[in-house]
Amino acid sequence: MAEDELIPEHIVKHQNNVLETIQAVEVDDSWLKRCAFGTMHHISCLQSLQETFLREGVFYITVRFLGSLTVLLEFQYEESMLCYFENNWLSQWLGDIKPWRPNLFAQERLAWLSVVGVPLHAWLGPNFKTISERFGVVISVDSNTGSRKKLDRGRILVSTKFLEPNSKELILEVNGENFHITIKEESGVNFSMINIHNRKTTDHKSDCSVIGGASPTTDVN
Repeated sequence: MAEDELIPEHIVKHQNNVLETIQAVEVDDSWLKRCAFGTMHHISCLQSLQETFLREGVFYITVRFLGSLTVLLEFQYEESMLCYFENNWLSQWLGDIKPWRPNLFAQERLAWLSVVGVPLHAWLGPNFKTISERFGVVISVDSNTGSRKKLDRGRILVSTKFLEPNSKELILEVNGENFHITIKEESGVNFSMINIHNRKTTDHKSDCSVIGGASPTTDVN
């Protein structure tokens, strides 16, 4: 008997793993018809996009963080959403804006990586970027890491597709000498209190203003 014939109907294979299928109850999605997906140009928008809209006099757009740099914009009316699509006003802060569809969801999430073991003579942004790129796209470096204020570990913010917490041990070669380093994802991080040296995700010039005393923007490279 084939292996697949032994698997019950409510069990499916996914990426070599056997997963149970659970039937979901669909909710009323009428409110989603006046919602749009968008990708923030800059990580600082995570902290202040809603406040930016309020300062601009826009009180009928609600911003909800979905994961990575993706947000859901809820408008008061579907007609007003379509008007914003036509005049491109939102493109100052967001890219790839499109009306909600059932197949749209955040495919990545933000995660802080803690890197331990990097020697001081290799304590450079490009090295942390090279290390962290194995887990996802590097978004920014913690300000204490970038300014060398704290040297016990490096902290890097990445956008990752991995659902499980990231953890790995590597050998970092510096001038022919090998150093054992560990990378572990931090848990329980409050992204509303991010303290970072920001890295622009695009060349767009209109970034959200950084609030709450966050550090000035500095390129990772």
